[in-house]
This record gives sequence, C-alpha cells and structure tokens, in this order.
Amino acid sequence: MHWTLAALTSVLAMATAAWAGTARHVIIISIDGLHQADLTDPALQDRFPTLLATAGSGVWYQNASASTPSDSLPGTLAYLTGAGPATTGVYYDVSYSRALLPPGSAAGAAMGTQILIDEAIDSDDTLLSGGGDFAKGSIDPAKLARDPARGGAQVYPHDYLKVNTVFEVAHAAGLRTSMMDKHPAYEIANGPSGKGVDDLFCPEIDAKGALVDGKLLDRTTAPAGIKLASVNKDVALAMAYDDLKISALVREIHGQDSGGKAGVGAPALAAINLQAVTIAEKVRKGGIDRVDGKEVISPRLLQAMQHSDWAIATVISELKSAGMWDQTLLIVTAKHGQNPRIGAARLVKQTVIPGALEKAGIAVASRTMDDLALLWLSDRAKTAQAAGILQDMAGGSDNPGIAQIYWGDSLRAAHLAGPDDRSPDIVVALQPGVLLTDSSAKRSDHGGFCEDDTRVPIILAGGALDATDRGIVNQVPVKTTQIAVTALVALGLNPDALQGAKLEHTQPLPGAGLETALEANYKH
Repeated sequence: MHWTLAALTSVLAMATAAWAGTARHVIIISIDGLHQADLTDPALQDRFPTLLATAGSGVWYQNASASTPSDSLPGTLAYLTGAGPATTGVYYDVSYSRALLPPGSAAGAAMGTQILIDEAIDSDDTLLSGGGDFAKGSIDPAKLARDPARGGAQVYPHDYLKVNTVFEVAHAAGLRTSMMDKHPAYEIANGPSGKGVDDLFCPEIDAKGALVDGKLLDRTTAPAGIKLASVNKDVALAMAYDDLKISALVREIHGQDSGGKAGVGAPALAAINLQAVTIAEKVRKGGIDRVDGKEVISPRLLQAMQHSDWAIATVISELKSAGMWDQTLLIVTAKHGQNPRIGAARLVKQTVIPGALEKAGIAVASRTMDDLALLWLSDRAKTAQAAGILQDMAGGSDNPGIAQIYWGDSLRAAHLAGPDDRSPDIVVALQPGVLLTDSSAKRSDHGGFCEDDTRVPIILAGGALDATDRGIVNQVPVKTTQIAVTALVALGLNPDALQGAKLEHTQPLPGAGLETALEANYKH
C-alpha cells in the first residue's frame, strides 16, 4: 500500500487526539552491532557498567529480534515505523525498483533501477557534511532515481518510504523531533510528508577524516597535508564520529538545536545511532576470537564498547543536569547485530550465486549481498528455474554457504514479499559465519537472518518508567518494531496514526506499564 496525501493527512490527524502519556521526552539510542550476548558475556561485563546498571534499574528485554533483512536501513525503519521491509517497501540500503527510472534518464527509458539510500547519493561522500547540510541538502539530485508517475520527478529517500514514521506522528501533534544517523540519506526518517524531523543531523560515516586534538576533521577543516583515512574503517575515527552526534544530542537536551542555536527547546522525540562497535567488529583486527577455548577480545572492540557505554552515561548525566531525567523514557537497542559474533567469517565471492544463474541463461537485474543475497531477475518468469538451480547448489558438495532459499510462497510465508515492483524475486539466507564479499578486509558483517545478526537487546529506562516497572528482566519474545509503538504511547500519541504498525498490528513492548496507558486511551 502507498498512502495518498489525503489519507496521510487523515491518519496523522489522529495523533493530535488528547492522550495520557507517561513521558515528555523519548530518546532512542541504537548501538549498532551490539548483541544481546555481549551484555551477558562475563568477559565483557566490565565494559558496560552504565548500560548494565541502566538495564538493572529499567526493563531489559533479553529475547528481542531486529528486522530481517537486518541491514542498517530496515533496522532503523523498524523502530521508526513499527513495520518490516514488506510493509515499508525498503529492503536494504541498496535495493531495486521495477517502477522507477535510472538517474538522469529521459522519458521513454527502460524501467527498472537500483535504489541507493546510502553514501552513494551524497554530493560529496568524502566530507562529514556529505557536501551539504548533513541532511537532505547533502543529497545530489542527479544521483536519484526518477518517478515516471510524477513526471520524472527525482525520488528522494523519504519519497521512497511507503508508510509514515514516528517523527511525522509527533510532528503533527506539535512536538519537536530530532534524528541523528550515519548518512544524509537517512532523511528517509522524514517520512512521505518530507517534514517529520525538525532537526536532522546525519554526518557521513563514509567520509575521510583525521583526528586533530581529539576532534574529527575532514579535508575542509584539517590542517594542510594531514593524512586522511576512511572513518568507517578506523575505530578511533569512528569513536570521534560518534562524539559528533553525542555532542549534538547534548546540545539538544539543553534546549539548543544540533548546531548550537539556542532557544528551540529540547526534542520530545529523538533518535541517534552509534557506529564504533559495529566498525570494531568488522575490521580484520577487531572482533572476538576463541583461542584454546577462551575468548580473546580485540583491544579495538573493547575500546569501542567502553566508549559506547560512556556515551550512554553522558546522555543520562546531561538529562539529569537539565532536569529532564524524570520525564524521559530512554530506549537503548541495536538496529542489527553482526555475524559472526565470535571468529572471522568464511568469505565467499559475490559472483558465486548470481554467476550460477547467469551461467544457466538467467539474467540478474540487480543483486544485494552481505551475509544474505537479495536477487531481482530480469525475467521473473524464470524465478522457479533460478530457485531450483540454487537449491541444487545448496544440496551439493560445492554449496557456498546457502542455508535457505525464499521465493514464491515461501517468500510470502516469511513476510518478505512486499510491493510487487520492489520485492526481490529470491532471498538467500546463508549459514552462520558466511559472508558474500569481494573484500578481504572484513571479518564480519550484517544483513542476514541468523541469531548473531538479529538477536539484539532492548532496554527501557528513565524516570518516565513507573517505579513498579523497574528492575525487570523480560524474556518474552519481542521485536524492535515494537519500539516505535512504545515511543508513541509513552508520549501520549495514538499508535494507530502509525501506518506500518497498524498494518502489521504491532503492539507496545510488554511489561513496562504501557499496555495500561494504551488501554486507557484506545482499544484496538
């Protein structure tokens, strides 16, 4: 379903109804790459003093699952829309649409194009700003797909999203909103209206930078001649990158905007992600190994984890300093884990799976690969044949690591079949510890369906939690999509205004006193 402007306006209007919320502020923090198992691993307990103390005084969901696919973008949209890719229409940060035209194409061009919602659409992805304003203004319109149904108009990320976001619901209710993530392309959080986020600050994680006096600089601010490196491949740079966003959030807590403009007021709803842990897990000299039966944790990962815990401590301290802690619901989670958690992945060339199909005369229009494979075929009538080839490969001695193949009915049964123009024809789930990549520099990645990818923590804390709901460990299976509904209910906003959550019947997280608020305000 793609909502019309009239329908969107009608649904958003429900958000203005009078509700009895428990919080005046909700802050969602994703520590990307953090596993639930990291927080219960005895070897890592001393790296998370703040996070574990916070979990101990709040509600800790120890059986939570991230989105599938578990890529960063659907992982983010899960807790911003309350829905998965089949509903949002966004499968990955590199996807495909059969109904759109390639960038720069003229009328009459062949339909079908890759959809890029990452650094590739920046005006300049070597700069922290993305070459613009750290938000939509950093996106180069010439790099965007075109929509023939709108006269060839460029498709910004927010245009591509089929349902609204928590920010749009809060914004429609007159509440201030804020978002900080890893690419300017995450302006997708604005939602179809394009207006959900009041303060969007998304420095580019793929920028080239250097540390100067403890600060992360790029070529526009660094001294001449200084050596620059990729922020997303250097843990020290990644920690300094996280500091940029934590500093911006601190300014917002004290009533400024992310750039320091005073007098705008603290946001009612804010979301931020941290990158150091996921990067420390991916680099070859990072992660965790097992030697003689014992875990050997890389100094890079230990440092990244400790730094992320410090970031949580900083946010809590500043909330208390601003007198906001008692009115705040803090939600800490991870939009994805990382596979494998322990050890290095078995690396398989990206050409192996599509190459087997192309050898049989089945052309692949587009492919997306990490520790899964998404395949869009040029001729969809050949889907059954293609699936059969891959099934034979999976059952043979040369299986590159295929665990399961979803197509047709199985794709629908797994809730992976979305809009017909966007849904992949085949989704290949891989065995744990297998990674499709042409790079030898990675030891792990995310995107797939295994437990190391998807088993993440969810922690609720803050003074907005009722005293009777603190100090609880909850083992009920939950999903990160439930964070979206939880945030709205806590703010006293109608969760039925969230289109994706309503379509998927997403409920608030249980056992945090929010079911009572939901029942008091509205009965499904």
